[in-house]
This record gives sequence, structure tokens and C-alpha cells, in this order.
Amino acid sequence: MQAVKDAGRALTRQQSSVTPDWLGLCPDGSVTGGIWAMRDDYRTRFAVLAGCGYPGGVDPHVFLLDIDACVTATPADAAVFDSLDQAVAAWREGKGDTARTARPEPVTDYSQLGFLVRCAASPNGPFRGDESRGYADISPHRIRALLAYMDDDWLPEEPATAAAYKLLPEWVRWNGGQADVPEPLIERSVAVAERRQLDISDCPSFRFRPRPGDAP
Repeated sequence: MQAVKDAGRALTRQQSSVTPDWLGLCPDGSVTGGIWAMRDDYRTRFAVLAGCGYPGGVDPHVFLLDIDACVTATPADAAVFDSLDQAVAAWREGKGDTARTARPEPVTDYSQLGFLVRCAASPNGPFRGDESRGYADISPHRIRALLAYMDDDWLPEEPATAAAYKLLPEWVRWNGGQADVPEPLIERSVAVAERRQLDISDCPSFRFRPRPGDAP
């Protein structure tokens, strides 16, 4: 935005006479409508949607930010759509059956977007041991990260380590049930906890289809 402003100031009077009308609007885009958030059934993949536009009601659109919060809050993708319904449909499509029940909820308090700062949970890694239960809710991606942490940092000869590995699948089932995660999705996480499933494609980053006319 600042680059556009600087370029505009640098134009001579003769050059500015042929400047396209849309150039002057570029720095003034803003959130003009509502803000919504939605999440998948694992509660670890989020979308933030914002109604945006330009002065005079030009080009209303919805900006979608896709957040992977399985380990640390990480932007996975972003795109612009003509309407809220289009943005919601595109986000659901990318998640498959893990987002069938996802609904956009209006953000009335910015604390509802607290998951965006969970990357500050620990300066030394994603888990330190005293996180809230919500931080440890279940997804295959998150269980895989927890196993990697245990493999790297826990003492393998300790009886408590062996007991934790043995207990993990049942803890996954219990925690998933407490969070009302659908049973088939819980079993995907259990398969990872039991090391029966190591596929890393269950929490993908992907490119949304852009609006017609948008730059690639």
C-alpha cells in the first residue's frame, strides 16, 4: 500500500492525467463488513473471513485466511471471494469430511481469535507440559507433532515414557469424545497414536481457486 502511495506522489502532472482510476483506490481498501470465524471438527484448523471493499462501495469481496493451528498457529493459505457463501464453500471443500459441520460464526470480540497467537505457547517448542486442555485437543497432525516431541525429548528408558506411549491411544479417544469429535475422525488420530498411520496429508495447505480476473 505504501509503495502505491509513493508511486502516486512521484507521478508528474502529465503522467497523472493518464493514471487509471483504480490506482488511487488501492491504498484505501479496508474491512467494511463483518468478520467471521469457523473451524473444522478437530478444532485445530480455522478460517477467518472478513467482508472488505473500497471507497464508494467499489468491489465488495470477502477475504479468507486459512489457519493451521495443529501445532503452532500458521497461515496455511489466503484468497479473495465474491461472497461469504463462496468463501465458506471453498474452505469446506479443501478440508473434506473434517469440515462438513463447519459454520461461520460472527466475531463480536477479538478474543474469539485468540488461536491466532497460540504460537507463543512456548519459546522452546510447541509443547512444554502445562498447556490448557484446549491446546492439546485432538487431530492426526497434532498427535504426530506430540509423538515427535516425545521421541526427541523424553527419556526412552524411563518407565513413565513407556507408559505414556501405551496410554496415548486411549487418551486420544477420551479427549476426542470430550470434544465431540466424530468417531471416524477420532480413529484417524488413534491410528497415528498407535503408529499405524503416518500419512502427513491430513492437514494440507492448498491453493484456493481465485476469482475471475484476479492475479494468479
